[in-house]
Amino acid sequence: AVFESAAREGDPGVLSLDSWLWYPRLLPEQLGSVLLLVGLSGLVLWCWQRQQLSNDHAWSWRWLLINLVTAWVLTTLSPNKGDRYIAPLLPSLLLLLARGWWQWGHWLKTKRFKLMWPLFGAGLLACVPAGWTHQLHRFEDRPRGPVEAVVQAAGGADPSSSPATLIVVPSTSDLNQHNVSFYGRRRGGQTVGRQLGGSRQDREPVLERAEWVVLAEGNQGSVRKAAQRLDQAVRSSDVFRQVKQFQRPRGGSYSLWRRRSTEPMEGPSFAERFPDLAAGLAAGPVGLDPVFAAVGREHMLDGHFSYREPVRSEALEALAQDPQAVKPRWTLALLAVLENRPAQASEQFAALQRLLPDNPWPAAYRSVVNLAGWNPWQAAAAADGAGVSNPVLVALGDLSGVLSGAVWRIPAAITSVPAAVTAVEAALEPASNPEQAQEQASN
Repeated sequence: AVFESAAREGDPGVLSLDSWLWYPRLLPEQLGSVLLLVGLSGLVLWCWQRQQLSNDHAWSWRWLLINLVTAWVLTTLSPNKGDRYIAPLLPSLLLLLARGWWQWGHWLKTKRFKLMWPLFGAGLLACVPAGWTHQLHRFEDRPRGPVEAVVQAAGGADPSSSPATLIVVPSTSDLNQHNVSFYGRRRGGQTVGRQLGGSRQDREPVLERAEWVVLAEGNQGSVRKAAQRLDQAVRSSDVFRQVKQFQRPRGGSYSLWRRRSTEPMEGPSFAERFPDLAAGLAAGPVGLDPVFAAVGREHMLDGHFSYREPVRSEALEALAQDPQAVKPRWTLALLAVLENRPAQASEQFAALQRLLPDNPWPAAYRSVVNLAGWNPWQAAAAADGAGVSNPVLVALGDLSGVLSGAVWRIPAAITSVPAAVTAVEAALEPASNPEQAQEQASN
């Protein structure tokens, strides 16, 4: 997503000069030219006078500078650029600049310069315009569109309304999935926004299962061409009807669409499909993409994840009737993974490991979820204790062992990890060739 966003927004290459100057050139606007100039020149003066006795703890300032430079380098190495990404570094930078200001004050005091305090007062006043301009810009750029009216028309901000997911096709500062969710959840509301249209594969799920859709007339914002095709598909189909149109202050409008009562959602529900999808994990890497692609689309169509409780209840009921059943275990394991509960996922994968002793993937998944739960010791035990040989299990055992402190396994990990990557790529290659051919044909 980071690389796609960088390409879409035209950000410079990571190793280019423009990339390394991207954030420094923003500092005058974010901090003010006077604050920056006086602070930096004061730091130069401080370095020049460092031979003099000082009460400074030199290592403390070096530590601050090391952290600041490291954070700047890591932030710059991210392909996606934005002024908000540098914001966490500003407090540390201000501390450093304050030391530069203090150095000027100390120097003027030693020179007994009579205009010291008037000059500092003038400097502080000179910093005000930058902050004032920034605040005015924020007020001018704040959302002014009819987002609140759109959300209320879809039942948002009303605790008595049923949970709903509003599919947002455009993405502008006035209306996007984030401010739709904000207004939809106010006062106990149960409406959330989800952005769809970034892929051609979004079209069919929206037409088959979406209830509410927001479209834009005029500027679509930062969206791809696929979003425009989804927009046209919603308008031209007889599945949705336009509920209301909302004018935008800068031209254009937004329109709210709802599924017709005569067009019920097609096909089996996601709760009905989930057990079969979860069972696909038994195939290893080949089964991962279909599972998580389907889950990802469902989470965009249903921001409340309403499928989880019915699926969980059905799986627990099946296990109560047959504790040796395999399919409910896969279901509960995948639910635990999606809910970010590594301990519960590990428990289900351990049960699958006992039920399927010849399948290497329950042990591999168990090792992975333990690593995700910051438990490399259990991860190593799960991989090393598997009763089946597999290059992925060997690599997971070596990697988990190294992370748990077994540094003597580093040479083995250097060999086993690339071998595991090669094995996974070889397993995925037959599955990817038909998809590539289909993609080329469609292009």
